Amino acid sequence: MKRGAKRTSRDGEDAPGARIRTKDAKEMLKEEEALRQRELEEAKRQVELEDDDGSWEDDEGDVEDFEDDDEEEIIEASDENDDEYAEFQKESSAHITKGLKSISFKEAGQADSDDDDETGGAAAVSVWRGDIDGATVGEAEGGEPMKLEFSNKAYDAFFQLRTEYPCLSFDVVKDNKENHTKYPLSTVLVCGTQADEQARNELLVLYVTNMCRTKYDVASDNDSEEDYIGEEDDSEEDEDDAVDEDVNDGEPVVHHRAIKHYGTANRVRCCPQNNPASGSQLVAVWSDAGHVQVFDIGSEVRALTDFSNWSKEQAQVWKQQSDGGQGKKAQPLKFCTPSTSHKTEGYGLDWSSVQTNVFASGDCAGSLFVWQPTDDGRWKSVASSIAPGAMSIEEIQWSPTQADVLITTRAGGAVEVWDTRDMRACKISFQADSSDINVADWNRARQASHLLVTGAESGAVSVWDLRRIATPEPIQRIALHKKAITSVEFAPHNESVLSVLSDDGCCTLWDLSLERDVNEEQEAVGELFSGRLKEYPDQLMFHHQGLVHPKEAHWHMQVPGLVVTTDYEGLHLFRPINWKSLMR
Repeated sequence: MKRGAKRTSRDGEDAPGARIRTKDAKEMLKEEEALRQRELEEAKRQVELEDDDGSWEDDEGDVEDFEDDDEEEIIEASDENDDEYAEFQKESSAHITKGLKSISFKEAGQADSDDDDETGGAAAVSVWRGDIDGATVGEAEGGEPMKLEFSNKAYDAFFQLRTEYPCLSFDVVKDNKENHTKYPLSTVLVCGTQADEQARNELLVLYVTNMCRTKYDVASDNDSEEDYIGEEDDSEEDEDDAVDEDVNDGEPVVHHRAIKHYGTANRVRCCPQNNPASGSQLVAVWSDAGHVQVFDIGSEVRALTDFSNWSKEQAQVWKQQSDGGQGKKAQPLKFCTPSTSHKTEGYGLDWSSVQTNVFASGDCAGSLFVWQPTDDGRWKSVASSIAPGAMSIEEIQWSPTQADVLITTRAGGAVEVWDTRDMRACKISFQADSSDINVADWNRARQASHLLVTGAESGAVSVWDLRRIATPEPIQRIALHKKAITSVEFAPHNESVLSVLSDDGCCTLWDLSLERDVNEEQEAVGELFSGRLKEYPDQLMFHHQGLVHPKEAHWHMQVPGLVVTTDYEGLHLFRPINWKSLMR
């Protein structure tokens, strides 16, 4: 099949019956130029005759051949004109390609299809599953790096941020606004770094603004409204949000403030009683240097979110200092646990949501301390449990309803219930898993405050009813993840929704109250639906992937449906396309 005029062999002996002509370079170039012009004219004519389906054919359905007078010319190779001919051939080929680029060939499409069949074909779009496909991101078979491509259609919003050093732990800072429901969204985060040297670590306060809908991203510019998987009233919100694309091309804007912190931040937790209106924002930080410190980041938050008023406050302080007054800039560090308490580093850390500014800390030696604020603005230990040889405390969770009750999880799989009024021994203990219990979360909703979720080193996620601890048996198990669970958390806007983060590089969102409707799912997912997806558990609502050794995931308490994760490569902020269903 001819796709246009093409040159055959340049050697006469390789072309039987060909007419051989020997001419000087100038004469040869003139004839070649004439041939090129005829070819371009023929191409233009065919474009004008192009059918509606994009193909060009004669009456018999075949591509028209050139006439006899357009017979190909065979040039004998010689050293004298070889370079000039090669240069001309390259130039001529470029012009022909330009002239034919708008012409489509049915045979060409068929040939490409045949080529794909011979080489195994192009890779089909499919959903990658870490629990079945086995390899973790960055650890594909054969040692080759693997990177996943995400679909914008799966997200209402998705952004990735990178800090200078990885952050093993972070928390969401409450601002002075009510729930954020319209785009562009904004949030304040506090993160603790893992630098290459202890003295280089910092506590970062990040102010992320102008978070717009991901459907405006370049990758989804060609998506039609019918292809957009969302709630029915989303299109109305889009009209209000479209104007926000003009700010930084619709990309988030990030501002930050840094506070020096000695040592890697193992755990960062914000005090739930923080009141943005009062200016106080307390944050407790577990350091691998073996101490817990309490910082007040209120000044840093105001400098980022309300710079105008903050600058006036600072100007007043500076004026008092210059006048010889008592004005003094407030220092963020408010407290550091004494050396007589913790003897080693730890991970267990949590603030009480019932008692104001009370927190508990547990270390890798198994020691547990409860800290209460004093009148001088510091903290003192009011209760402790020190048991030589005890297993490491991995997680601490205060009761959301009882002021004196907290839970600890330990290496070895034990879960313990403590009464802080008498900490000579725990009141209840049960074995939740044969491996370490890395993380846990106590449901904050009053109607579901009897539910506790635990995540184990084995990858098991278990939901417990604390009213039935006498015969400890989980009321539900999640067995999707095959690697260690690094974070679990109930959603603040729906007591039955749960986030799970695993070292397999995935963050999954679950609704424990649902039963599956396969037909509805197929209609929503469309082309990505396959029988393989039926293997997912019924309660799985969203599967976010592509994380590299993730450490923590938190729901945003003021932006319904927004989840923030941290891993070795930075932070992911995402809102799944079905977030409204999750929050109902």
